[in-house]
Amino acid sequence: MIKMPVTVLGMFEDLPAISLFVGPASVGKWTVAEALGRRFYNSFGVIRVRALTMDAARDLTMLSTFATPRLVIIRLTRSTDASQNVLLKTLEECSTTATKFILIDTELPPETITSRCTVYRFPLLTDAAVEEILLNRNFSAVEAKKLALAAGGQMRNALNRGDMVDDKQLVLTALRAIIERDSDTLDDLAAKWGDPHSALMVTLCTEAISGRYRIFNSEEIEGIGRKLPLRILIALGPAIRPRLVVRSSLMGVLRSAL
Repeated sequence: MIKMPVTVLGMFEDLPAISLFVGPASVGKWTVAEALGRRFYNSFGVIRVRALTMDAARDLTMLSTFATPRLVIIRLTRSTDASQNVLLKTLEECSTTATKFILIDTELPPETITSRCTVYRFPLLTDAAVEEILLNRNFSAVEAKKLALAAGGQMRNALNRGDMVDDKQLVLTALRAIIERDSDTLDDLAAKWGDPHSALMVTLCTEAISGRYRIFNSEEIEGIGRKLPLRILIALGPAIRPRLVVRSSLMGVLRSAL
């Protein structure tokens, strides 16, 4: 039986023996499963399997011996045929027990598993739903609307872009501090700086040199020219600098020799 979730939990008066939540990544499948665990099992009887490895599948074979009701949430994504076969045996053995299952995947698993499930298809989220979630996470109304429109119906995209907004601002502040020789600001930023910021600085400098903007835009880095970005890329070291630095620095050497 295939059902389409309309809101969140209103469709569940009871849990089927085996539910299958299928749909794109980051549209709320695991979140709904967790909410159902709290609703029907107060979370205490919930077993979570975030990746169905062979070891995890073998551990689940003990479920048939449990007398206490359990809800088992299992993410099937990227699981192997072998681990799914072990899971199938567990589903068969638990068919008469109090244990219930919610299986989660981005596509339908083999028919041997799907045929035993009540299937719930999860669509992409609407822009309005993403915006509402972002507002509840204390994003401003302007940020929430902008990120929701760019998310493509998947929360992870919106949150990743939201994190990038903050990271971009930190990198731009660092660049301005370098230009202004503001050592106090650079000292403050050093405690917040991490690998993502280094990667974004590489992107900023590469886009400034090439004039091809993907993450930043010309207004954000207007007037810095090519010399400073090139020096920053060279200073970042060979482990992180792009090949663009090698080409540009070599071209500079050749020009100076003419």
